[in-house]
Amino acid sequence: MKKVIVTICILILNSCLSWGQYVLKNVEDVNWYSNIPQEELFINQNATTLLAGEQLQFTTHCFNALTKIYSKNSKVAYVELIGQDKIIFKQKIKLDNGIGQGDFFIPVDITTGNYKLIGYTQWMKNGQAGHYFESDLLIINPYEPIEFNEDAALIQNDLSETSSEWIALEMDSKEYGERSRVKLTIKSLKMSLAYGNFALSVRKVDELSAYYKNDIYDLNKSKFSKTNANRTKTVGETIFLPEFNGEMITGTVLNKSTNSLVAGKKVVLSILSKEAFQDVSTTNEKGQFFFQIKDYFSNSNALFQVLGEDRENYKIKLNDHQSIEYAEFKFDDVNLNPKNELNIIERSIQNQIQMAYDFSENHKRVQPDLPEAFFGNPKLNFKLDDYKRFPTVAQTLVEVVDQAWHERRAGKKRYIKVRERLNSPYFGDNLLPLVVVDGAFIQDHEPILNYDAKLVEEIDVYRDEYYYGKDVYQGIVSIKTKNADYYESMTGDYLEVKKLFRPNLKTQYYSPNHEAEAEARIPDERFQLYWEPVLSLEQQQKEIEFYSSDVKGIFEISLKGFTNSGQPITITKYFEVK
Repeated sequence: MKKVIVTICILILNSCLSWGQYVLKNVEDVNWYSNIPQEELFINQNATTLLAGEQLQFTTHCFNALTKIYSKNSKVAYVELIGQDKIIFKQKIKLDNGIGQGDFFIPVDITTGNYKLIGYTQWMKNGQAGHYFESDLLIINPYEPIEFNEDAALIQNDLSETSSEWIALEMDSKEYGERSRVKLTIKSLKMSLAYGNFALSVRKVDELSAYYKNDIYDLNKSKFSKTNANRTKTVGETIFLPEFNGEMITGTVLNKSTNSLVAGKKVVLSILSKEAFQDVSTTNEKGQFFFQIKDYFSNSNALFQVLGEDRENYKIKLNDHQSIEYAEFKFDDVNLNPKNELNIIERSIQNQIQMAYDFSENHKRVQPDLPEAFFGNPKLNFKLDDYKRFPTVAQTLVEVVDQAWHERRAGKKRYIKVRERLNSPYFGDNLLPLVVVDGAFIQDHEPILNYDAKLVEEIDVYRDEYYYGKDVYQGIVSIKTKNADYYESMTGDYLEVKKLFRPNLKTQYYSPNHEAEAEARIPDERFQLYWEPVLSLEQQQKEIEFYSSDVKGIFEISLKGFTNSGQPITITKYFEVK
């Protein structure tokens, strides 16, 4: 039975340049580029003032700049926190129908200062200057000296509540005791027209909360309305390609002797995981290759290698992610009044207690469904501990493994072979199998045949023909070593191992239940009582419950997001814990 493994991609991607760039070759390309709407990104964060040791949590919303509804083009967004002289973090966020989420623990060695949270997609790099999301973030490190300014203004919090004609947010009370249950009801006021996706944050208000505001209506301000078109481009100029199918990985193949770029060379990508994902790309006229990855895998290490008997004549170079230009950012000076010091100390103590009894350990990263290694008829599996052990893999193939063996070609190198199925469609004579060891594509079979079989855990044999692009293999032999480290023995300039810059996993955020007896003696100094990054309203009413902590004071309930038609929603309510 034939099994076909193909990569479907847009034809235009075959000419990509550094990190997903493409040269517009003709008028048709220019028209294609001009007719794809630009995108806009908004990031809704749980706070705009944070202390070292606290957690920044955020939701990303990506929109079609023309229709103002969620974009279906980009599948990946990039979120970065930057300071005046360094990048604090850079995250890749997977977008599901335009929506993603992330978080970041503020390190305890960070310098007190004003920072920028920025967000963009690859396609947004084609927009006018300044076409990205930007918000200010004050980070205070109480474990290092802080400069105060006696002339600095004390900013007062505006505790005015806001409502919406689209959605109602109701509380069961305006006052609660410590560790009390809080019940919220979210109601649609316009039937299905108000359905959408929102972030729900419940956080204490203190003297520092008013330093910056994260306004949902920034999306409708002039910055975005003036920059919702692509920059004008002509034939011969380069653009950034959208990541239509998933994250894009690019690189180049060069001739080792001349250091010139090489066209027409095949490059194989192997994900070094139990899923053993393989993909093949061919370099274009500029020596560039690309891959788009849409799945998650159990390991982020990847092996890239040039294919062919002449592979030793080439070297491979992978491109790093290219951020936007940072030079244009302006950072405000930190301007804290000495009267803020007591608030900072109190909050820092509460945060340290909370870190010691960290409820966040119960946050769960949502494990995605992982793809199967190979598909088709059932494999033949040989767990070597169930058999007599032989010194080498070659001897093990002869003595233990059924339907696979090794033979010499032209009296020279040995190769592994797999017996085809009877009455199966047959492509040609003397086809070699696809050999994969710990997820790594194996071109030279000799080293693995000589490999110490005591280090091998199991061998799987698939007898169907497999197709990767135009390449055909008679079956698959997948070998798993006990330490999953065979790739470390593979050397040469024609290959490179790299840990991929993968999208964050989604998180289910834990909220304690103080009616549970087990938590009665655990201190609860949470500032952030509740955070739901993607609250989907898909019915007329939704109930939310959470518990207050041991922290007293005024708390803000913030519901921010967008309806499915792109209508921005901001609702703010307050309650007090006494």
